[in-house]
Amino acid sequence: MNFASLSIVSFSARGSATMEKIAKALPEFISEGGEFSAETFECFGEKHGSLGEFTERAFSKKTNGRSLVVFVGAVGIAVRAIAPFVKKKTEDPAVVCVDEKASFAIPILSGHIGGANDAARAIAVITGALPVITTATDINGAWAVDSWAVENGFGIENARNIKLISAKILAKLPVRAIIDDEESTEAESLRKTRGLELSSRADGIDALFSTAQRKAVLFDAGEERRFVLGIGCRKGTDAGELLEFVRETLGIHKIKESRIEKIATIDIKKNEPAILSLAELLNVPLIFFTAEELGAAHGNFSDSEFVRKTVGVGNVCERSVALSGAFLAAKKKSMRGMTIAIGIIG
Repeated sequence: MNFASLSIVSFSARGSATMEKIAKALPEFISEGGEFSAETFECFGEKHGSLGEFTERAFSKKTNGRSLVVFVGAVGIAVRAIAPFVKKKTEDPAVVCVDEKASFAIPILSGHIGGANDAARAIAVITGALPVITTATDINGAWAVDSWAVENGFGIENARNIKLISAKILAKLPVRAIIDDEESTEAESLRKTRGLELSSRADGIDALFSTAQRKAVLFDAGEERRFVLGIGCRKGTDAGELLEFVRETLGIHKIKESRIEKIATIDIKKNEPAILSLAELLNVPLIFFTAEELGAAHGNFSDSEFVRKTVGVGNVCERSVALSGAFLAAKKKSMRGMTIAIGIIG
């Protein structure tokens, strides 16, 4: 549990004592350089500030990590205070409410992504309170995709579909997923997850985990997926050889050629006959990126020094996928001077 900012407020003398107890212990969970503030809004009937202003400040803090807001007082006060500032799951801070006697620690917002559930458990240890966790996956001891993503450093795309994944897990229905690096520690973690099936088939999946882009992309499994091919090849590559390589790779991933939406590559290949022929056969557009654009793509890609010396950037196919607006589903595969990566359009 690690927060970039922590804001605590209390409403009474007894609540202030509980706040101080929490405030003394919780800063150890604040990341280096993080912000911390604790204040009493009302004590002995005298107001010391504006609760609305406190909440607005706490919710508007721009940090590079998660934020935690703790209300020491009634849940109803906390709910009314945060209501005007709640935005969406991927942005809201963690909010925990603790009664003034520290009998209960209740996460009321962003239990998984924001870390409110973990914060409530930590506060319970500090104060002796009972953590009141109500999220379905937690109380059923089930895997939660949003918690796993945050713990492993993955951003979440299509967060609205978290509920679809959770519903399947809770109903003991199989959740199908793919990961771009099957040898990664993340893949090993996913293989140990009860109810989750790692697959090489990209159609009908519930989730994609891109270790290159650090993204967890969640889908409605009933929707038809569309794909991008990132292609690289040596000069003068035979068109038939490239087509055979592409078809073999698509076959491994059970992707129909009709699902390919576009091909992406480096601009120095815009007149490469094999790539032009491939795009014509698949009847899809070609998009090109400069070496500078590819080099600026954000992610952890399989760079090659030889490729860097040849074309000016260490990887063409994976970076082309990322810049095309797709999420990397299959990392670079190489054969006889040809490379291919596959991306899913989110």
